[in-house]
Amino acid sequence: MSALAPNPPIVVAAVQNPAQKGPAAPAGDLSQNLSHFHAAQLTPLSIKATGPLGVDVIASIRYDGTGGAGRFYVATRVLPRPESTEREMTREEMKSLLGALSHDKKTEKATADGALLAIFHHLLDEALKQPEPSHLFDQVRFAEIKQSPNGDLSAKLGIGVDQTGTVVDQQGKITFEQHVVMLKAGAGRPLNAAERASLAFNLEKYILATGPAINTLWHQLLTDAKK
Repeated sequence: MSALAPNPPIVVAAVQNPAQKGPAAPAGDLSQNLSHFHAAQLTPLSIKATGPLGVDVIASIRYDGTGGAGRFYVATRVLPRPESTEREMTREEMKSLLGALSHDKKTEKATADGALLAIFHHLLDEALKQPEPSHLFDQVRFAEIKQSPNGDLSAKLGIGVDQTGTVVDQQGKITFEQHVVMLKAGAGRPLNAAERASLAFNLEKYILATGPAINTLWHQLLTDAKK
């Protein structure tokens, strides 16, 4: 594996749940406030590496940290043709890449920035330590969300052409059911860790794409899904 792309984007974000009430955010110049800042949490959202796979073949590998469930994607390009459509990497591909990056670190073969390479290597290593990722919520449409008087959340999802689903969040205990639109909903089942990560990954993408107008209850569900 070879060099990282020039100036790859590493986004570090700290986001407060809009549903939470508290003191108003400070306005204007933050110089004095930032003199007391300490980094309690760093969240890399995106980083991209490029390098040769062989003669006239270039690979672009992108890390997406949305939702806290880091995923890796790959696209290839046979020069001088355009780059292929990006797809998610398999576990075996990730293991092979980790081996190549580890070899580069030991032999100092890589021409990429050492600090960025170390970050990329660490994110890949951590992703492989996690359970096999779930794709349960990859194709859903987040429709509406409501909160009951006791604080429970109920979110309606669209699935495919003729199915719908419901995510229920009871103070962090999240269940999910799906059924054909014309039929009655069944009982929800608890989500395992990988499925919760899939929910968080896809819900955060939806929140970022929708912007400030989004119902703040989605943020509350996202916070619970990440726990």
